[in-house]
Amino acid sequence: MIELVADGVLSLSETVPPFRSNSMTLRPIHYLTCFWPGLPEIWFRGSLAALPFAIIFTFGVNLILWTQFVYVGLLPEPLDRVVFWLAAIFWLIAAIRSAGRLSRIVPPTSTSKEPDKYPEALGAYLRGQWTQAERILTTILAIEARDPPALLLLTSIYRQTDRLEAAEILLDEVERLEAAIPWATEISIERNQIQAADLAASDHDQQEAA
Repeated sequence: MIELVADGVLSLSETVPPFRSNSMTLRPIHYLTCFWPGLPEIWFRGSLAALPFAIIFTFGVNLILWTQFVYVGLLPEPLDRVVFWLAAIFWLIAAIRSAGRLSRIVPPTSTSKEPDKYPEALGAYLRGQWTQAERILTTILAIEARDPPALLLLTSIYRQTDRLEAAEILLDEVERLEAAIPWATEISIERNQIQAADLAASDHDQQEAA
């Protein structure tokens, strides 16, 4: 979740799950993904860690179908039936487990009845209204604490308001998020801008000291 630390800086906490909005509503399409173990994590979170499990499940299903309907008799009786029912039980347990975890997998921003306020925060940022943009982003991150675009924009606000250390700390935490992997280019650009701003601030301090 997002925690308030020193000097009003927001920081990610990996040990506490993100706050879930009461207006969050899962739709049937969300539950349909549970019938393919590993798919919810891949589809809604882009989790590469779930990919091997999904591939193994696909391979297992194909193997079972081949032995039951294509290469009938490949497995001796009653081993083929035992394998079939064990696979069916495993699939059912995995589907139920995925459904139970779905509310923690699906991003709340995609199910919340609240309107998406990110464009509003971005507009305030582009107008140079840092305080207003930060306030809106705080509201967004209260719903989904691991939203890479919102976190990157907040990092940029910290940089623009000369909170360079806070910006660097938050960017480090964002970079560790699996959901932020597709944003690697933006993270790199922001890091370069923070380093440039830090260097400019150091040169300014040296000139004043001289």
